[in-house]
Amino acid sequence: MMKETKTIELKHTHPHKIDVNKIKTLDDVIQIFRRMELHVDDKGLKGIEHLIVEDDSK
Repeated sequence: MMKETKTIELKHTHPHKIDVNKIKTLDDVIQIFRRMELHVDDKGLKGIEHLIVEDDSK
């Protein structure tokens, strides 16, 4: 006899949109970027290669 299992799926409550008109300082921009996970393709990588995290999982 199989025991019934319950699955709980957690989701974000809702996405938050940042009001660009309220960004006043460089610190505001830095705080926003620290809270985001950013990915770029090879074309977007040009000029920021020194900022890329090395993937050691290969």
